[in-house]
Parts: sequence; structure tokens; C-alpha cells
Amino acid sequence: MSLSSHAQDLYRVEDQRGSIIYTDSAGNIPGNATVQRLERYTQAGQTANAQNQDHFFTPFSLSKSGHLLVEVELIHDAKSTKARLVYDTGAPSVHIHRRIAKALQLKPIRIIQNRLSDGSNEKTTPVAIATLTLKLGPVKLEQTPVIWNTSDTYLGPPWDFDGMLGMDLIRQYDTRIDYEKKQIEWLRRKTK
Repeated sequence: MSLSSHAQDLYRVEDQRGSIIYTDSAGNIPGNATVQRLERYTQAGQTANAQNQDHFFTPFSLSKSGHLLVEVELIHDAKSTKARLVYDTGAPSVHIHRRIAKALQLKPIRIIQNRLSDGSNEKTTPVAIATLTLKLGPVKLEQTPVIWNTSDTYLGPPWDFDGMLGMDLIRQYDTRIDYEKKQIEWLRRKTK
């Protein structure tokens, strides 16, 4: 692919080891890499295809504790609620706070004993598993598994967010975090 650098171009580059980076400088791309040219932000802060389910943008904020928060809508039966979830590549799945599960009247499919680490201690506690619809930007993800702590005696740390957006969802996308514009670009990974 012949590349000429334009101010508005952004490139997704995958090297021979499978590492993926994003760059806006065509001169930094090795010759043996797989390259995909992406549309760059417009003046309004989004590309023309921002509502496409394979390529979209979501705003984020930072919590008092410095966590990157993404607003999602959680839907179960006729109930829905907005939630601020931490973008957490260390969490294996989507976790929600018990109060969110109660507000949505989620019924557990299963309850298991889980080892929780909240940064201050580690404890084995019962967690519930259920599915719901998670709306992230323009994308509605049906039957998304979520877990929450069911123990009334374990409150966890004093969170200033509603849960965690874990890797079961994040790994479906390549993401680019733009701290200046406070937005995340999501690009669905192609299945091989």
C-alpha cells in the first residue's frame, strides 16, 4: 500500500507479531506491516460514520479516583438505567454494582463463589450471573453476561462509578483513547 501523509489520516497498523498500534504519521509505518487507513475526526469531533456499529466514538470522563469511565445504558425487560463503567482491561467480564442489579430487578441465572480483589483486600464471596442488553454508543449488545456481588455484608471500596466494562466486551474492538477530546474510538475487530 502506498501511503502519503495527510493531516486528517489515521492508520491502524498490525505488525508481524500481531501487535496493533494507531498512528497519524505514515512515515513511522514499517514496510512489512498490514495497514488500514481510517477516517480522522471532523471539526465536530466525530467521523461521518460515527454511528456505524463497526466504527464509532463514545465520550468518557475520569472518576475522582482517576479511572476512565464510559457511560452505557443497561436494559433488562422493560427497565433501563444509565451506568458509568470503568474501562478496565484487567477485568475479565462486565461487573455491575449490586444497586444497579437491584434497580433493573435482575434475576441470577447462577450464583457462584468468586474470589474478589478490590485493591484493598481479597475475599471469597457469592456473585450472581445474569444477562442483559448493554448499549454502548450506537451498539446494542444483546445477552451480555454481567456479574455482581450478592453479599449484603461485603460493600467493597467506596466506588464513584457503577461497575466495570471488562475484556469480554473490550476485546471485540480495537480502541483508541483520545484524552484531549475525551473520547474513545471503537473499531470492531474482524474475525479470522
